[in-house]
Amino acid sequence: MDGVTRAILSVWSLILFDRLKDREIMTQFVKYLFVGLGFATVVEVINMGILQGNWTGMIATLLIAYSIFIAFSYFLQKRFGVSAKKLVVAYIIMGFIGLILIEWILIGTPLNSSQSLLSIFIFQFGIFNYWATVGFAPRLFLDHREFVKPIKKKFLRFYFIWFVCVYVLGLLLLGDHIRFVFMQVFSAAGHIILVWFYFLYFKKIAITEGEQ
Repeated sequence: MDGVTRAILSVWSLILFDRLKDREIMTQFVKYLFVGLGFATVVEVINMGILQGNWTGMIATLLIAYSIFIAFSYFLQKRFGVSAKKLVVAYIIMGFIGLILIEWILIGTPLNSSQSLLSIFIFQFGIFNYWATVGFAPRLFLDHREFVKPIKKKFLRFYFIWFVCVYVLGLLLLGDHIRFVFMQVFSAAGHIILVWFYFLYFKKIAITEGEQ
Protein backbone atom coordinates (compact mmCIF):
# COMPACT_ATOMS: atom_id res chain seq x y z
CA MET A 1 0.00 0.00 0.00
CA ASP A 2 1.62 3.26 -1.12
CA GLY A 3 1.72 6.52 0.80
CA VAL A 4 -1.09 8.15 -1.17
CA THR A 5 -3.45 5.23 -0.54
CA ARG A 6 -2.62 5.22 3.19
CA ALA A 7 -3.25 8.95 3.37
CA ILE A 8 -6.61 8.55 1.63
CA LEU A 9 -7.69 5.77 3.96
CA SER A 10 -6.53 7.75 6.99
CA VAL A 11 -8.65 10.74 5.97
CA TRP A 12 -11.60 8.45 5.30
CA SER A 13 -11.25 6.83 8.72
CA LEU A 14 -11.04 10.24 10.38
CA ILE A 15 -14.27 11.31 8.72
CA LEU A 16 -16.09 8.13 9.60
CA PHE A 17 -15.06 7.69 13.20
CA ASP A 18 -14.54 11.25 14.43
CA ARG A 19 -17.37 13.06 12.68
CA LEU A 20 -20.11 10.48 12.28
CA LYS A 21 -20.70 9.32 15.82
CA ASP A 22 -24.22 10.72 15.97
CA ARG A 23 -26.79 8.32 14.43
CA GLU A 24 -28.81 11.10 12.79
CA ILE A 25 -25.70 12.61 11.20
CA MET A 26 -24.63 9.16 10.03
CA THR A 27 -28.03 8.57 8.39
CA GLN A 28 -27.92 11.94 6.62
CA PHE A 29 -24.36 11.30 5.52
CA VAL A 30 -25.11 7.85 4.10
CA LYS A 31 -28.02 9.25 2.07
CA TYR A 32 -25.84 12.11 0.86
CA LEU A 33 -23.09 9.66 -0.08
CA PHE A 34 -25.36 7.36 -2.08
CA VAL A 35 -26.97 10.20 -4.03
CA GLY A 36 -23.56 11.64 -4.88
CA LEU A 37 -22.23 8.23 -5.91
CA GLY A 38 -25.28 7.76 -8.11
CA PHE A 39 -24.49 10.87 -10.13
CA ALA A 40 -20.80 9.95 -10.24
CA THR A 41 -21.58 6.44 -11.45
CA VAL A 42 -23.59 7.69 -14.43
CA VAL A 43 -20.52 9.49 -15.76
CA GLU A 44 -17.81 7.06 -14.69
CA VAL A 45 -19.58 4.18 -16.43
CA ILE A 46 -19.00 6.27 -19.57
CA ASN A 47 -15.47 7.46 -18.79
CA MET A 48 -13.85 4.44 -17.15
CA GLY A 49 -16.27 1.70 -18.14
CA ILE A 50 -17.44 2.09 -21.73
CA LEU A 51 -14.61 4.25 -23.08
CA GLN A 52 -11.68 2.68 -21.19
CA GLY A 53 -12.95 -0.77 -20.24
CA ASN A 54 -11.54 -0.31 -16.73
CA TRP A 55 -14.52 -1.57 -14.73
CA THR A 56 -12.47 -2.66 -11.70
CA GLY A 57 -10.73 0.69 -11.53
CA MET A 58 -14.09 2.42 -11.84
CA ILE A 59 -15.49 0.62 -8.80
CA ALA A 60 -12.36 1.34 -6.74
CA THR A 61 -12.43 5.01 -7.77
CA LEU A 62 -16.08 5.37 -6.79
CA LEU A 63 -15.67 3.65 -3.43
CA ILE A 64 -12.51 5.46 -2.38
CA ALA A 65 -11.82 8.72 -4.23
CA TYR A 66 -15.41 9.77 -4.86
CA SER A 67 -16.54 8.79 -1.38
CA ILE A 68 -13.89 11.06 0.14
CA PHE A 69 -14.85 13.95 -2.15
CA ILE A 70 -18.55 13.54 -1.35
CA ALA A 71 -17.82 13.28 2.38
CA PHE A 72 -15.85 16.52 2.20
CA SER A 73 -18.70 18.13 0.26
CA TYR A 74 -21.21 16.99 2.86
CA PHE A 75 -19.35 18.57 5.76
CA LEU A 76 -18.56 21.67 3.70
CA GLN A 77 -22.19 22.44 2.91
CA LYS A 78 -23.18 21.65 6.51
CA ARG A 79 -20.59 24.10 7.76
CA PHE A 80 -21.65 26.82 5.34
CA GLY A 81 -25.28 26.70 6.41
CA VAL A 82 -28.50 26.94 4.44
CA SER A 83 -28.63 30.52 3.15
CA ALA A 84 -28.69 30.95 -0.63
CA LYS A 85 -25.43 32.92 -0.80
CA LYS A 86 -23.52 30.42 1.32
CA LEU A 87 -24.84 27.49 -0.69
CA VAL A 88 -23.71 29.18 -3.91
CA VAL A 89 -20.22 29.56 -2.42
CA ALA A 90 -20.21 25.89 -1.37
CA TYR A 91 -21.27 24.87 -4.88
CA ILE A 92 -18.46 26.92 -6.44
CA ILE A 93 -15.86 25.53 -4.03
CA MET A 94 -16.88 21.95 -4.86
CA GLY A 95 -16.64 22.67 -8.56
CA PHE A 96 -13.18 24.22 -8.32
CA ILE A 97 -11.85 21.45 -6.09
CA GLY A 98 -13.01 18.88 -8.62
CA LEU A 99 -11.73 20.79 -11.64
CA ILE A 100 -8.38 22.07 -10.36
CA LEU A 101 -7.30 19.68 -7.61
CA ILE A 102 -8.71 16.43 -9.00
CA GLU A 103 -8.84 16.86 -12.78
CA TRP A 104 -5.85 19.13 -13.41
CA ILE A 105 -3.46 18.16 -10.59
CA LEU A 106 -4.25 14.59 -9.50
CA ILE A 107 -5.56 13.12 -12.77
CA GLY A 108 -3.63 15.42 -15.07
CA THR A 109 -6.47 15.93 -17.55
CA PRO A 110 -4.81 17.70 -20.50
CA LEU A 111 -6.02 20.92 -22.05
CA ASN A 112 -6.18 20.36 -25.81
CA SER A 113 -4.21 23.26 -27.31
CA SER A 114 -5.57 22.45 -30.79
CA GLN A 115 -9.08 23.47 -29.70
CA SER A 116 -10.39 27.01 -29.64
CA LEU A 117 -10.45 28.89 -26.36
CA LEU A 118 -14.25 28.83 -26.44
CA SER A 119 -14.45 25.03 -26.79
CA ILE A 120 -11.83 24.59 -24.04
CA PHE A 121 -13.80 26.88 -21.74
CA ILE A 122 -17.10 25.11 -22.43
CA PHE A 123 -15.61 21.65 -21.82
CA GLN A 124 -13.83 22.73 -18.62
CA PHE A 125 -16.98 24.48 -17.42
CA GLY A 126 -18.82 21.21 -17.97
CA ILE A 127 -16.24 19.36 -15.86
CA PHE A 128 -16.54 22.06 -13.18
CA ASN A 129 -20.29 21.55 -13.02
CA TYR A 130 -19.93 17.78 -13.04
CA TRP A 131 -17.88 17.85 -9.84
CA ALA A 132 -20.19 20.46 -8.34
CA THR A 133 -23.11 18.15 -9.13
CA VAL A 134 -21.46 15.13 -7.50
CA GLY A 135 -20.79 17.20 -4.38
CA PHE A 136 -23.92 19.36 -4.28
CA ALA A 137 -26.80 17.54 -6.00
CA PRO A 138 -27.32 15.41 -2.84
CA ARG A 139 -28.00 18.66 -0.97
CA LEU A 140 -30.73 19.49 -3.46
CA PHE A 141 -32.33 16.04 -3.46
CA LEU A 142 -32.29 15.65 0.31
CA ASP A 143 -34.00 19.02 0.74
CA HIS A 144 -37.62 17.96 1.36
CA ARG A 145 -39.18 21.40 1.54
CA GLU A 146 -42.31 21.74 -0.58
CA PHE A 147 -40.98 24.46 -2.89
CA VAL A 148 -38.02 22.26 -3.89
CA LYS A 149 -40.11 19.33 -5.19
CA PRO A 150 -40.91 20.81 -8.64
CA ILE A 151 -37.24 21.64 -9.18
CA LYS A 152 -36.18 18.10 -8.29
CA LYS A 153 -38.76 16.61 -10.67
CA LYS A 154 -37.64 18.81 -13.58
CA PHE A 155 -33.99 18.13 -12.76
CA LEU A 156 -34.47 14.35 -12.77
CA ARG A 157 -36.63 14.37 -15.90
CA PHE A 158 -34.01 16.29 -17.84
CA TYR A 159 -31.10 14.29 -16.42
CA PHE A 160 -32.70 10.94 -17.19
CA ILE A 161 -33.68 11.81 -20.79
CA TRP A 162 -30.35 13.49 -21.55
CA PHE A 163 -28.11 10.69 -20.32
CA VAL A 164 -30.26 7.92 -21.78
CA CYS A 165 -29.71 9.66 -25.12
CA VAL A 166 -25.98 9.97 -24.45
CA TYR A 167 -25.72 6.26 -23.64
CA VAL A 168 -27.88 4.99 -26.50
CA LEU A 169 -26.50 7.24 -29.24
CA GLY A 170 -22.93 6.84 -27.97
CA LEU A 171 -23.16 3.04 -28.04
CA LEU A 172 -24.67 3.10 -31.52
CA LEU A 173 -21.82 5.15 -32.96
CA LEU A 174 -19.15 3.24 -34.84
CA GLY A 175 -15.52 4.03 -34.06
CA ASP A 176 -13.91 4.46 -30.68
CA HIS A 177 -12.78 8.05 -31.34
CA ILE A 178 -16.21 9.26 -32.47
CA ARG A 179 -17.85 7.54 -29.50
CA PHE A 180 -15.29 9.05 -27.10
CA VAL A 181 -15.77 12.60 -28.39
CA PHE A 182 -19.57 12.35 -28.51
CA MET A 183 -20.02 10.92 -25.03
CA GLN A 184 -17.46 13.26 -23.42
CA VAL A 185 -18.82 16.41 -25.08
CA PHE A 186 -22.49 15.68 -24.44
CA SER A 187 -21.83 14.58 -20.87
CA ALA A 188 -20.13 17.94 -20.23
CA ALA A 189 -22.93 19.80 -22.02
CA GLY A 190 -25.56 18.09 -19.89
CA HIS A 191 -23.88 19.23 -16.70
CA ILE A 192 -23.70 22.79 -17.98
CA ILE A 193 -27.47 22.76 -18.53
CA LEU A 194 -27.94 21.58 -14.93
CA VAL A 195 -26.75 25.03 -13.81
CA TRP A 196 -30.25 26.27 -14.64
CA PHE A 197 -31.83 23.97 -12.06
CA TYR A 198 -29.31 25.00 -9.40
CA PHE A 199 -30.09 28.62 -10.21
CA LEU A 200 -33.80 27.93 -9.65
CA TYR A 201 -32.96 26.23 -6.36
CA PHE A 202 -30.82 29.11 -5.09
CA LYS A 203 -33.42 31.63 -6.25
CA LYS A 204 -36.24 29.83 -4.42
CA ILE A 205 -34.19 29.72 -1.23
CA ALA A 206 -33.38 33.43 -1.54
CA ILE A 207 -37.08 34.26 -2.02
CA THR A 208 -38.02 32.12 0.99
CA GLU A 209 -35.39 33.90 3.09
CA GLY A 210 -36.85 37.26 2.04
CA GLU A 211 -40.33 36.20 3.13
CA GLN A 212 -39.21 35.20 6.63
